[in-house]
Amino acid sequence: MITRRPSASRGLTRISWLESRHTFSFREYRDPDHQGFGCLKVLNEDCIAPGMGYGKHPRRNVELVFLVLEGRVFFRDSLGNDMELAEDEVYRVTAGTGVLVSCENASTTDSARLLELWIEPARFDVAPECRRLTAPPEREAGRLHLLISPTGRDQSLTIAQDAELYLGIIEPGQSVIQALSPGRRAWVQLIDGSIELNGIRLEAGDGAAIEEEDQLHFVASKRGKFLFIDLP
Repeated sequence: MITRRPSASRGLTRISWLESRHTFSFREYRDPDHQGFGCLKVLNEDCIAPGMGYGKHPRRNVELVFLVLEGRVFFRDSLGNDMELAEDEVYRVTAGTGVLVSCENASTTDSARLLELWIEPARFDVAPECRRLTAPPEREAGRLHLLISPTGRDQSLTIAQDAELYLGIIEPGQSVIQALSPGRRAWVQLIDGSIELNGIRLEAGDGAAIEEEDQLHFVASKRGKFLFIDLP
């Protein structure tokens, strides 16, 4: 079963320096039909004005994943890390017993766009850790690229949950087939472009909740970039 979550149906927070689209309930946006999907609790698409951002916020017992979509974003944390990330690079925070995190647009002239995910961990009160995953100069189209996994396999970042995150890129006419193990669920978030997922069309900003499917077939009608999240 695949349930499409149209981009236009997402919640919206708009303030002077931030426009944030919420796939699931988040702060003032409350949607009883979209309270997360399994251990995936938050999926926001944030557009940050030039030179702006938020200061250090406390986080605890949550796995945070930030994927930069456009521009450059500067992250700071209370563990002493200062990291400037570009497009397709990932910043992962295992908040554990507690950590402070800040995020700001590194450009004073251009907006920055990123995805922000909150995942409920399988283990609580672990030592906090913040890491980055640098994007290669080019990612091959027509496949899924592993970003996050429980074991850190294939040079991915680790996460304290039985979940895997992939970045998919497919050019027009290409297709990707991905198996889904019995008892697993998945979420797909289309970042840019247009694709079909098992015959269901997704446009930029759309999401899809996937349950009781054993195989996923991604086909691009124009270049598509998406996040695929394999969940327990």
